Amino acid sequence: MYQPIEYDPASTTTQAPVVSPCHSPQEEQERARRLLDRLTTIIRTIGGKPDLTVTTEVDPEAAAHIALQGKDADQEWFRYSTWTKEGELVREFVHVPPTDLADDIAAMGHSAHEASHVRIERMAQFVPRSVLQDTGVLATLKAAEERATDQFVYREYPGAGEWLRYRAAQVVLQAAEEPDEFVQHRREAIPRFLQWCELTKFAPHFSRDLIERCYHPSVIDLYRELHPIILRVANAVPSRDASEAETVEAAKERYRISYNELWPRIRALIEEDTERRARQMLAENANPQDAPPSLDDLLPEERVELLAQAREALGCDEEKFVESTLGGHLVPTVTIGSVCPPSDIVSPYSPPEAHRLTKEHVAPTLEKTPYQEAYDEVRHLADRLYGRLLPVLRPRLTEGGMHLKTTGTLVNMRAAFRRAAAIAAGARSVDHRVFAHPGTRMERDDTFTLLVDLSGSMRSDEKIQQTFRGVVMTAEDLHRLRAPFEILGFQDDIIVFKTFVEEFTDSVRARMAGMLLEPHGINPGGHNWPGNTDLGPCLLRASRRLARERARRSYLLAFSDGMPWGRHSTIQDVHTVVRAIRKRGEQALVGIGVGPGTRHVETFFPHALPNVPIEELPERMGDLLVDIACHPEKYELKV
Repeated sequence: MYQPIEYDPASTTTQAPVVSPCHSPQEEQERARRLLDRLTTIIRTIGGKPDLTVTTEVDPEAAAHIALQGKDADQEWFRYSTWTKEGELVREFVHVPPTDLADDIAAMGHSAHEASHVRIERMAQFVPRSVLQDTGVLATLKAAEERATDQFVYREYPGAGEWLRYRAAQVVLQAAEEPDEFVQHRREAIPRFLQWCELTKFAPHFSRDLIERCYHPSVIDLYRELHPIILRVANAVPSRDASEAETVEAAKERYRISYNELWPRIRALIEEDTERRARQMLAENANPQDAPPSLDDLLPEERVELLAQAREALGCDEEKFVESTLGGHLVPTVTIGSVCPPSDIVSPYSPPEAHRLTKEHVAPTLEKTPYQEAYDEVRHLADRLYGRLLPVLRPRLTEGGMHLKTTGTLVNMRAAFRRAAAIAAGARSVDHRVFAHPGTRMERDDTFTLLVDLSGSMRSDEKIQQTFRGVVMTAEDLHRLRAPFEILGFQDDIIVFKTFVEEFTDSVRARMAGMLLEPHGINPGGHNWPGNTDLGPCLLRASRRLARERARRSYLLAFSDGMPWGRHSTIQDVHTVVRAIRKRGEQALVGIGVGPGTRHVETFFPHALPNVPIEELPERMGDLLVDIACHPEKYELKV
């Protein structure tokens, strides 16, 4: 069996970056051009794409899409691709940051490594999305893939392997020069499972002394224990002449080894990290004069909530770590034709099905969209509801709340008549303020979250169709009333359709139409796990998002058509979460039972509307909103 190259970095030359001397801007430009030509050859050869364009330029379209991910396109390696509806490639190019052209060999090593990602990684084509929901799975899989990626270069392109060694030597040099205080703090602060992932990537290049300096002893022990398994993953790579089917099969073999043999041990490490983070969070909120707090002193629901918060914090750490340390950057970053921005999944590959141009994106159509059809069905209800809510939620928008100014577009007829009469009467003082402006809202009085069950049972009896119409009616009226709101769905996790900070644009409305397809599992670019109803964890996440708005009154409306049977939660979890939310006393919880046989919402929620006839759901939703607006005291939570 071919062994990955493990070597002592002390024998590796860590010379200064190799930069050819230039004496003028013209010479520097010529050097950069020649280097880019060489990088193009490397990426095309190792990546297996002989016609791939490689450039340092970024067009406005690509820059805009990269900016959506909070990145500067000029500083990122990425592969940009767009596809037609029929699956034909429209264009594709790789961007190389101009700043990375300063060091010739490092740039070639980076190109070889990232091109290898493109050549051998295929996990996004077959890894179930449900697998990636667990904290730590993505980082574990990608850490193992990093070893396989380098191994492919070492074995199939030995000359390029020297560039990888040079690039790794720069990392070694940087780690060796970090101050002891920084290294010690980092070793204690970074979650152990992320330390293991980083060590898995860099261990072949670090000396034993450097490993012991940078990583926690328990992490080192676990790495040594799992090292034979890591080597099996690293060696399960295809040859350079492998067919696409052989490449996919090799990727599946690496996934089987990583998930079945590495992941169970890392999952146990994550459980330890979760309790460690929870104790840290508990200590940070405790009185320094009191005895150190313990998780055992908490009530069961408090412990559940604290551990959930700790796990969520670890998930955030994982996202940052994957992006900064394990990210394969030559990825099809942009999805053209899907409603939502693409999510980062296991590998740099994304199936073409998730990157399509629909007819609606290519050319406008006269056909009504599903959203427009739903709104037409409830427009009369929406207009009536708006008239009932306006004087209650936004009295400043009624006639008595209008401000008059000398400029504007909306003429107040009474003010205009008064002005005309004053001029005709020869009044010395004439009020020329005849344009009406609505008064500005002084505070966010009412904030709403709609959490909609999108499990498979919602497919039957027009449940999802009528629920969607009710959601559309509510969203349109809350938008007109300038009331902050968020639209979420849930299966095994929440599905975001409209956030509090987003403008309610046509693109958001189009995204919301995906609610009709989620119960069928066919929403393009969507979540599509209708076999799960994890109400408890999803209710908790929705509540946390709502709490961040810090509104005077907050309402969380949850729609459900049956008992919650989830992938990673139980009925008891719903009770635990609801008790925790009620204890905080910050949000009003209302459960809406979609259709007959939904009295279970009364057992979960302090306020409930059970057994709502499906055909009456939009109208009953309107009545509920009016009752909430007119009688908010009825919905105040009592602990």
